[in-house]
Amino acid sequence: YLTTDPSKASELANEEERKIKEMFADWKEQIKRTEIDGCVVRTSGEPGRAIIKIARGEGADYIVMGSRGLGTLRKTFMGSVSDYIVHHAHIPVTVVRNRDEDNK
Repeated sequence: YLTTDPSKASELANEEERKIKEMFADWKEQIKRTEIDGCVVRTSGEPGRAIIKIARGEGADYIVMGSRGLGTLRKTFMGSVSDYIVHHAHIPVTVVRNRDEDNK
């Protein structure tokens, strides 16, 4: 088993929290620049269900999300968040492929 210094673990958690806050600020700014009436929400739990729940709660009209390109075998065993949302959302969904995945 592995052990770590508790202060190091706390330091790492604080650094990750800082990175998350920076990403959220960037995403909020991008939404603002596009003049889209959208929001950035942080939640926990099973991603597909959480996104559907938030979309309902926020009164969303449309969901746009990315695809990570898991690959056929991995997707078969794990499923995908985008697949779950496409099949369970009460509103239209667009799944956008990653340009980097297209070049592989």
